[in-house]
Amino acid sequence: MLQDSYLRAYRSMTTFRGEAAFSTWLHTIVYRTCVEHLAQRRLRRQIDLRMQAEPVAKDDQASRHAEADAIEQALRMLPPAQAAVVILIDGDGCTYDEVAQIVGAPEGTIASRLNRGRRALRAELGDENIEVVRDV
Repeated sequence: MLQDSYLRAYRSMTTFRGEAAFSTWLHTIVYRTCVEHLAQRRLRRQIDLRMQAEPVAKDDQASRHAEADAIEQALRMLPPAQAAVVILIDGDGCTYDEVAQIVGAPEGTIASRLNRGRRALRAELGDENIEVVRDV
């Protein structure tokens, strides 16, 4: 899906008008491509919110993999609209405005989906005290 998204972005580069940030434009293409693929295959996208840029000690790797697997499983339980918002905001660090442009929904709807998604993730992960799912 990502390769298809990048190919679509490359082919439609001339349509980029600069009204929004390039990253928002690209996220929109990726989001819409994924939605199309998911609608065709009726599959859910699997994304790990805990991507690590730095090396992790071997003893921490097992626990981090277990946490990432639990988050991935919990994300699969969410409706696609909620999962997309949680991933874009908590995983990718997008703003509400950017996500609203990407998803094509008002910011209030984005806030509602994020709230419901986070609440469902907390319940699914069995920890009502989790405030943020992503690593900062």
